[in-house]
Amino acid sequence: MNKQVSETQQQEIQQLEVAYSQAIAYAQELEDQVRKQQQADADLERRTAKLALVSGIGRKITGILSLDQLLNTTVSLIQEMFGYDHVALYLKQKGRVNLEAISGAYTDLLSNNEYPIEEVIAFVIDNPKTLLLNDIRKEPHFISPHPEKSKTQAELCLPIMIGESALGVLDIQCFRTPAFDQDDVLALESLTHQIAVALENARLHSTIQEELAERKETERVLHRTLEELQLWADEKAPDLERANQVLQQQIIERKRAEAELKTRAYQQAVVAKFGQRVLAGIPLHVLLDEAVTLITKTLCVQYGQILELLPNVEDTLLLRAGVGWKAGLVGNLTISADAQSQMGYTLLSSEPIIVEDSSVETRFQISQYLSEHEIISSMSVIIDGEPWPFGVLGVCTTEHRVFTNDDINFLQAVANILAQATERLHAEAALRESEEKYRTLIEKSSDAIFLIYGGRFEVVNRRFTELFGVTQEEANSPDFVFTNIISARGRKIVERLQNPKRLDNHNLSPPPYEFSAIDKNGNEIDVELSVSYPTYRGGLATQGLIRDITERKRIELEKQRAYEKVQQFAVELSAKVEEEQRQREISTILAEVVASVSLTLSTDEILNHILLKLRQLVPYDSAAIFLVKDDDYLVMEAAHGFEEDVINQEFDYSQNVLFKEMHSSKSAIYIPNTQHDDRYQVWSGASQVRCWIGAPLLVAQEMIGYVTVDRFEPEGLTINDANLIQAFAHQVAQTIYNARLFEQLHDTQAQLIQRERLAALGQMAATVAHELRNPLMAIKIGVEYLVHDITEDDPRKRGASLMQSNMERIDRIIDDILYVARAPKPNLVPGSLYSVLETEATFWEVNLPEKGLEFQSQLVSNPPLIMLDFDQIGRVFSNLISNSADAVGVGGVVRLTMAMDGDVQIITVEDNGPGISPEHQEKIFEPFFTTKSRGTGLGLAIVKQIVENHYGTISLWSELNVGTRFTITLPNAPYDPASNGEHE
Repeated sequence: MNKQVSETQQQEIQQLEVAYSQAIAYAQELEDQVRKQQQADADLERRTAKLALVSGIGRKITGILSLDQLLNTTVSLIQEMFGYDHVALYLKQKGRVNLEAISGAYTDLLSNNEYPIEEVIAFVIDNPKTLLLNDIRKEPHFISPHPEKSKTQAELCLPIMIGESALGVLDIQCFRTPAFDQDDVLALESLTHQIAVALENARLHSTIQEELAERKETERVLHRTLEELQLWADEKAPDLERANQVLQQQIIERKRAEAELKTRAYQQAVVAKFGQRVLAGIPLHVLLDEAVTLITKTLCVQYGQILELLPNVEDTLLLRAGVGWKAGLVGNLTISADAQSQMGYTLLSSEPIIVEDSSVETRFQISQYLSEHEIISSMSVIIDGEPWPFGVLGVCTTEHRVFTNDDINFLQAVANILAQATERLHAEAALRESEEKYRTLIEKSSDAIFLIYGGRFEVVNRRFTELFGVTQEEANSPDFVFTNIISARGRKIVERLQNPKRLDNHNLSPPPYEFSAIDKNGNEIDVELSVSYPTYRGGLATQGLIRDITERKRIELEKQRAYEKVQQFAVELSAKVEEEQRQREISTILAEVVASVSLTLSTDEILNHILLKLRQLVPYDSAAIFLVKDDDYLVMEAAHGFEEDVINQEFDYSQNVLFKEMHSSKSAIYIPNTQHDDRYQVWSGASQVRCWIGAPLLVAQEMIGYVTVDRFEPEGLTINDANLIQAFAHQVAQTIYNARLFEQLHDTQAQLIQRERLAALGQMAATVAHELRNPLMAIKIGVEYLVHDITEDDPRKRGASLMQSNMERIDRIIDDILYVARAPKPNLVPGSLYSVLETEATFWEVNLPEKGLEFQSQLVSNPPLIMLDFDQIGRVFSNLISNSADAVGVGGVVRLTMAMDGDVQIITVEDNGPGISPEHQEKIFEPFFTTKSRGTGLGLAIVKQIVENHYGTISLWSELNVGTRFTITLPNAPYDPASNGEHE
């Protein structure tokens, strides 16, 4: 029993402990919530206090109208109420930024006239955004005008804005850090808006005061002048009276001219706006209604009208549109178009007609509807058109009115615009009618016609469907392929015609093409295709006309066979004569080749000249010259007639069956059909070759390469051509060999000169290193000793740091010179290039944004290993990225990318800077060549040296005002198993 009681008590104790723990946790959570709420209340109270300060300052400065008082009061209040160490206010005036008011610690130190503007102030003016610097040491824009006396550690610059324009900058500095939080920024930004408004009010007040002062001065001068004039007028009263009358008349004339000019400008603006409405494609009836409303309002008359000359009713005008007329007249009233009415008279005279007083008009009778409306003055002009006028435009008034020339020109201008609108509508109607006739002709044509635009068959006529069994709907279905109705022999022609961009720009209507097609029954028929490329819906379309010429071709074939039999006899008679003449031509060309190729020393020029002369001997579709390089592989050094750029392609001659055969036999090889000969190996760019001849280039029985001649059809060459090409190859082999020797000699001489320069540089570098580094070391130690006891806020600290950074720069320059001169061997070990690039990317992603630049990278995270020296290869990309960062301005982009391509890894460093001029690109990797205002010009020379020591290549692409890209290619490991990590 006691044991059960004990267990029960134990359970109750455990439950109490759990409840107590939960209570403690809840109390702690409640305490945290209370603490957070107190903190939020404190933040809100602090923010409210700051906003109250801002509101108080705003109220005090709003009523100040003196600009100087406003500026000085503003900085004093901010410095006093917020307790900042330094407050200054800058204003932008006439392209310059001036210090206008200052309060705080630097008041006695700085002068308004002599104070140089900080870079950070100019930066905020140019980039009007708030700049918060809680640690000015990290901001490159902050340079104190008096660093030896500056105690500033934190700075806040806020632009004073009106709309999108910066009036100036409010600059606040503190001697502690951090000094500003987001509440300060929000409060002070609100204050800058109030300052901007107060500035504008003060400036407006100042301007008004200046204008009032000027006006008072003018009134005083005018009053004095009037007194003097009064005295003079008493003496000259008669003359002045006459002069005054003339002056008053001139004033009246001038006011009249000004009024006319103003009216003319207004009328011209109205005409221009109405012309834009016409171009917008508004319906004609809407334009006519707008026109009569426009002319009555502009000319200030009660009535406006447009009468249309009815085309199907003789000499009748219809009131098509009007303003002011009685109900029911517009659209129904018709009048005679003869000379008895004003409107008919206008049509016949083709000139503006003006009636000043209808009661005395004698040229024509006043129409009844005009009399009923008591019209006194009116004006009308013709609305021209083709082939007859559209009608008449007129205005009328019940008051006597003298219409001016400007009024006439305005009314005629509106009439001309209406004439253009009607002509455009007639042209559109004629175009629709023409299109309908065109479609009818196409549909009834005995030839198959189609039109393709934007990948769709816009037209497929009846004959096309009858011939090929394809309707327009079926032609536009996804399953239809146009080439299915073309035989295999004709598809290349049609594919070429479907791409008009490949044709000559001046030949958009090429001659007809003949080929074979497949009709709807599956039979092969001969057709003639005529293609043109008309403008359709604003673009270029393909229009084709297909004519069945099967019967015509059959007749032509019979005629051709008969003609060939007749010609065969003539051919046999002239064959021997032609052969003898060909042999003489061959001998002449061979002699010309030997003579001409000896005149140049450039191997590329010699090889291209050889291929041109070879074409005179043996016409070919393509030809190439392969030369042995380094006893390892063949290089295509020259080529003609290939679709792709095949120059400098490399081939392993150990895998080249034809090369081995020519090497052993020392004679040419003739392959009449490459598709039936297993020895011929198709390579990139030579897929069209069907007939092939290869002839070895022999010098002292040693094969230095071979010449190939190709035709794109089987048996396009003969065995006689092979013998001729072999003789040609024997003649030019020695010339090619001599040219290569000369180039090798030239390259060797250039290398010797470069080595001599580097040797001299090495000797000089050793001397420079010895003569400079020892004094530099002493200076370094001295500077470190001097700054040992200097505090961070001591002005001397900045000067000492500047000395240390410049000594480090001298050290780097000496290292660069020694590196180029001594060319240290890299310690190559297998490693991941990604780790090097990832380190560089991490570094620059932090540093470049601080300079206002954007850095982008795209790396391959798990590439194959390569043989590399980590320190040297890192130096390569650090140098290239640093150069790009120096080249681009604020807002520029530097991009680092990495990609795989077979057995190599390709890395690019690219920027969108100003680019490098073409004349500098050739010298960019030479030692000591630089385009910068400072620098040694060794950076890119070192980069090239390191890349080549890693068995890689580096290339440059640059375009002015576009950017620059360096491309580095490095081979995967292992590239030299016997190297043991050393570069010979």
